[in-house]
Amino acid sequence: MSVVKQHLRSGIQGSLGNPSALNSALKLALTNEGGTLSDRARANSVVAGLESLGETELGVASTGLAQNRSWLVNKLKDSATASVEQIENTFGPGLEAATVILAASGNLSAYADAAIRSQAQGDNVVQTAGQGSQGSMMFGEPTAALEAFDETPLKEMLDYSVSWNLHAARQDAFGEAHFRTIVVTPELGGIDITVPLVRVFDKADHNNDGKRYDVKMRNLVDAYVDPTVLADESTKVVPAFLGADNEAAFVPAAAVAVRNVLVAGVPVPTAPLLIGEEHDLLGLSAYEPLLGMNALDINDALDKGAKISNLYVQTAAGKAAIKFSTGSIMRNAFVKSPEGNYRELILSFNTMLRLDKDTKAVDGTAVTELAALVSGGYTAVFEVKVKGDMNVELGNTSVTAMGLKLRSLKDEDGNEVDTSSGTGATIKAAVEASKVIGYDIDARRTNSNRRTVGIRLNNTLQTNRYHIPVGAPISIQAPHASNTDAADLKALIATTRVRNSNNAVTALLNTADFLEEHFIPGLDDAEIVSLFPGMGRYLIKPYFEKHTLDIEKAINSIKSHEKAEDIAAVFVQAIRDIAIRLIQRSRYQAALDVLTGGTGTMPTLVVGTDQVISRYLIVPGDTRTFGETFQSSKIVVTQDQRMFGKIILTLTREDQDGPDPLSFGNHLWIPELVTTVANVTRGNQQIKETQVQPRTLHMVNCAVMGVIDVVNLHKVVTDKIATPALATDISNPYLEGHTYVPPAP
Repeated sequence: MSVVKQHLRSGIQGSLGNPSALNSALKLALTNEGGTLSDRARANSVVAGLESLGETELGVASTGLAQNRSWLVNKLKDSATASVEQIENTFGPGLEAATVILAASGNLSAYADAAIRSQAQGDNVVQTAGQGSQGSMMFGEPTAALEAFDETPLKEMLDYSVSWNLHAARQDAFGEAHFRTIVVTPELGGIDITVPLVRVFDKADHNNDGKRYDVKMRNLVDAYVDPTVLADESTKVVPAFLGADNEAAFVPAAAVAVRNVLVAGVPVPTAPLLIGEEHDLLGLSAYEPLLGMNALDINDALDKGAKISNLYVQTAAGKAAIKFSTGSIMRNAFVKSPEGNYRELILSFNTMLRLDKDTKAVDGTAVTELAALVSGGYTAVFEVKVKGDMNVELGNTSVTAMGLKLRSLKDEDGNEVDTSSGTGATIKAAVEASKVIGYDIDARRTNSNRRTVGIRLNNTLQTNRYHIPVGAPISIQAPHASNTDAADLKALIATTRVRNSNNAVTALLNTADFLEEHFIPGLDDAEIVSLFPGMGRYLIKPYFEKHTLDIEKAINSIKSHEKAEDIAAVFVQAIRDIAIRLIQRSRYQAALDVLTGGTGTMPTLVVGTDQVISRYLIVPGDTRTFGETFQSSKIVVTQDQRMFGKIILTLTREDQDGPDPLSFGNHLWIPELVTTVANVTRGNQQIKETQVQPRTLHMVNCAVMGVIDVVNLHKVVTDKIATPALATDISNPYLEGHTYVPPAP
């Protein structure tokens, strides 16, 4: 889990970084062997899209693409004297883009035509970070022109198209860390991303009033942070109080009032069962709004784990009862009887219960008979013996209780109190004159007949289509008779890569601005899905934090030679503090467990910043700089001036090949063809013009981000600062203005 620090590459070493030399080798190889790399069928499979092919055609097309890729790697290895690993690391997605062009070489006009058609009919269905306060990503104006392409000039420029895609389908390390590049074929002009979801619901019946049907499904991810999502008690036996029809089975309302208990989303009116009577628990719990019109029958049975959860004691005055919780006391459960029917259970529950100065009746009132105990601060312990039997097949249950016996009376200092006279005798008489009048039972049906469905799960798929807009063209002009093709290609590659990198920063900053404006803790799922970008919104809760880090206030350094380490400590602590909340408040780990079945690894923390700040983001000797929560951490820098004095934190999963809803973003690239027009009239002169029109999109998948604006770093580094004892602000907050956002309900 060591920290990976990646700086902007100044160039690629050796001949791998020389497009002109590689292009010359490719041109020769394509002249000699190009006819074997593709035919019309293989080209058409790329144009139509592999998803549209049948099983046989898909196998043939996939094999052809693999052969093209292998051919290209071998040619690069031979011409550049490089290993396969070096080639893979150098070009990455560029290999995939160049392979697509090679496969399309059997019908280049159809490939070019498909790219234009997809541009004309595509629809930008999903909001992207392409436009915002930080500018746009230089998309060209949409056009519907469907020019007919001539195969001959496209064939002549095939080596340039392969080389351009090989070298240009990349961005700098900063952009790639936040937006991993994915190559897309042009058939749809975009990409469909599908996320599998598991949703939880409990009621699925339609109403007959004609009103809008609403099932109120919850995302399974919610259950990790909200246990009520899966808190289902649909088989719980809750005796339903139905008024005059069955009130004889319950304790009088004067002793304990009827209350509602929520079972599977249905409120069931209930009260304690009357002790000393036999009750049919299955019949009493057959509540129609919960179980429907069909009453429980002989095919229903009680589970053998029933126990007494509460006892209710009433004093001699016959007023409100006192409730004693017994759910966790040993011997409170019905057990198999040593003799008799195998479905008969017995209860022998002997225990000690306590009364003290805090004892009150169930309605919150003071118990008059215990006034002496309360005022004197006494603690009384009494014994109660409860017996019972149950037939789990029939549901018949009977519980009885013997009289109460006072076993101990102590004053507030823990001293035993004489109960033969005085106050002790008064308390003893009051306790032993009381009696157990009712009980609550914790029981469940076996549901062996599958009468109750319980928690319902729904597997579904959510799909969004991302249209990849055509970019503004990049052109280079030369005199008609010039021989600068190699230099022209190199210029096109460099310009495209710089623009890709600029677009990555634009998309990142536009996303930060969007989240700062729209993020509010506590939004429900419907609001999140309708408002926020990215397929991750179906799994995670979007989360955003932004703070100003004033290094002059935060630093606590008194020795110049320790200043750099102190600055590093301030940065690292600030990043750790925010990064862990990105995981916690977004429900990231819960989403990861649901998506991967608990087998996924934690993400990499991407720390993007400028070249000045990056030198302080490594703690010497600390291999887990930003904590153990993350699989790893990656520090990436950019020379883009818009990132000067900024730190941006995002999350990514580096082991994913395709679009990933739990990685911050992706850079989508459609391989394009390079064209040269030999006779172009510009300003009354004939020139040669080489042009390419990149189609790329930086899209956000997982809207989870932290932003730190760093101020006064240069003052601390170059100037003498006040010692802590002389500082005017001795509180030294390292995140000025930070307030903890409470977890969303």
